Parts: sequence; C-alpha cells; structure tokens
Amino acid sequence: MSDGGLVVVVPSELESGFRLAGVETVVADDPDEAIRLLDGLVARRTQGVIAVYEPFMDAVTPVRVGEIAGLVEPVVVPLPAGLETRDEGSHRARISAMLSRAVGYHITFGEEARR
Repeated sequence: MSDGGLVVVVPSELESGFRLAGVETVVADDPDEAIRLLDGLVARRTQGVIAVYEPFMDAVTPVRVGEIAGLVEPVVVPLPAGLETRDEGSHRARISAMLSRAVGYHITFGEEARR
C-alpha cells in the first residue's frame, strides 16, 4: 500500500470501477470491517486522502468521527453513495466541504462566489 495519493474504502461491488480508474482500493464487506480497515490505514499512512464509502462512515462513532476530522494527514473524507437522496444545494455544500477539508481552504461555486 502506497503512502500518499488517494485510497478508497468501498464495498466489493464498487471496487472494479475505482480500480479501472487507477485508484487504490480497499474492500470492506460491512461497516465494522470498514472501520477496522480505516483505523489501520490512518495508523499507517502519513499523507494523502482516504475516501470511505459514506454508508460505512455513518457507522463510525461520533467521537471517532471527531478524531478523524481533526487529522491533518491523512485527510479522511466520506465518499458519497449517490445523489438521489440529496438536493442540489446540499450536494454543492457537501462537495465544497470535502474540497475545503482536502485542500485546506474554502472554494465556492457559481452564485456562492458572487455573494
């Protein structure tokens, strides 16, 4: 496993797509396994971004989420499961928050930039 770049923690049905895109993947069969894998990745990696399938992140305790959010590196972000349950404003806010966390500053889009 490399120490940098992007690695995703996803269920097996999403693995092939990420691998075909050239992304390092770690497969978890359920949220408990994903949390164990995430903890191992955080312990071993000193840089890069770890994207975790959002339904797996939903199983992480609030205390652990706070600890993960406080990390400078590696940056851990949820990987949205899809757009069908999110409205456009919520989707834009989520992407903006993810970019802000990963890049280190706030980026705005379209109308937001003119306010």
